[in-house]
Amino acid sequence: MFDYFDHHSKHALAMAQAAAVELHHPAIGQEHMLLGILRTESPARDALRSLGISFEQAQDAVEAIVPRGTGDPVRQGGLALTAGASAAIERADALRRQSKSGDLTPSLLLLGLVSDDGGVVNKALAKLGATPDGVREAVAKAR
Repeated sequence: MFDYFDHHSKHALAMAQAAAVELHHPAIGQEHMLLGILRTESPARDALRSLGISFEQAQDAVEAIVPRGTGDPVRQGGLALTAGASAAIERADALRRQSKSGDLTPSLLLLGLVSDDGGVVNKALAKLGATPDGVREAVAKAR
């Protein structure tokens, strides 16, 4: 599944896993992918920042929707993706194939995330004043 990920996307996914661990969540969800993108130097992070969204603000918005876990700390190795995160990656890969791009970038991951109308990412971004169309526009400008 990750063959087409560029090194920035692989880093974003590693940072997503770290975010899931920090929040004591048992799997990597869409919300963790958003946080991972914000921790990775890329045009996608720049697009979010151009909308006034920082990692800290996004983490607060995410935690307002998906509270921090209260159980034992989750071990970093081998966290699975949630169905929503897998679907976002599939949408990003479809965009990659459609654009005939060789690599799946954080920008495509972000576009895959905001394509889920009822997803946690769009709910968190809405709390921060961003819309899916606004994110798409910012990504287009940041490329």
